[in-house]
Amino acid sequence: MGCADCERLWNLYDHRRMIHLKLLKGARWGANHLGDALERADYERQDARYQLIKHRRTHEKSDPWYSWPID
Repeated sequence: MGCADCERLWNLYDHRRMIHLKLLKGARWGANHLGDALERADYERQDARYQLIKHRRTHEKSDPWYSWPID
């Protein structure tokens, strides 16, 4: 390119173009995997709730008046 300003502006443009492409790629990846992540989080929440309810039964056997926040 010969001209210092042309070189600098080209490098600036190319750098910002690469950032844009990486952001687009990341956004696409996130959109593709968001459903899987939400499904896994919901499964894990349900499993934790199940474990709490299962543990509550231990207390209910020993004390039928035991109060528990999850119904």
